[in-house]
Amino acid sequence: MSSSTGPEAEAYILFPVLFPLIHRLPWRWSFLLPLAALGLLAVLAEALEGGRLNLHYDYGVARCLPSFALGIWLRRLAEERPGWLVPIGTDTGCVLITTLLALLMHNHAHDGVIVGAMALLVAALSANRRLGARVCGSRAGVWLGEVSYAVYLLHWPLLLAFTAMLTRFSDGQPGPDGRVQQVLLYAVFFTVLLAVSTLTYHVVEVTSRRWLRGLVFPRPDHGPDHLKVNATRKARSGGRVSGPGG
Repeated sequence: MSSSTGPEAEAYILFPVLFPLIHRLPWRWSFLLPLAALGLLAVLAEALEGGRLNLHYDYGVARCLPSFALGIWLRRLAEERPGWLVPIGTDTGCVLITTLLALLMHNHAHDGVIVGAMALLVAALSANRRLGARVCGSRAGVWLGEVSYAVYLLHWPLLLAFTAMLTRFSDGQPGPDGRVQQVLLYAVFFTVLLAVSTLTYHVVEVTSRRWLRGLVFPRPDHGPDHLKVNATRKARSGGRVSGPGG
């Protein structure tokens, strides 16, 4: 875990610098950014891992930064909404791109190609205003998006624990009973993973976000002086209760 989250933490420190730089790029030249990011990821995958982006330790920063840049550009793309985005943003376009992505992953395509297909799918979904938008904007879709980072952090240690349990219960035998146990165990695994991730999201992420927001954007003072101001406003308005904005 530390080999993955350590470089990612370093990349997040650079994120506040990366975000405004990308947003200030002239839009007519910004298309060079995804090409450069995808090209860099493809070169890294080919040079270091034979087509895979499983980069660890300090190499992980080299993977995170172009990925972050690509994600920031996709957000800007959704805001600009160029004309070519509309055809691929239809329900048919989203289904076709999803099918293509599934085929690429099933056939173990080069990670650079898979990342490009994923970026295209994100772009298509950002432009979708029909079924794709309803699915992604549903309560279940929003919930999965909120807990996704906790899922990413917790899935590996939980998977190791459940794999050890599977090996113990099935006695290492790949027979029919072992396969049934495997299906049941992984059903329990995903249930536990989502439950723990939801708990972690509310206890850790939401709490930390409120604490950090309070440090950066402190709330106005609600002490005695604030009460006096409200009483004065109420008297001037003939008894009406007015909010902080008047």
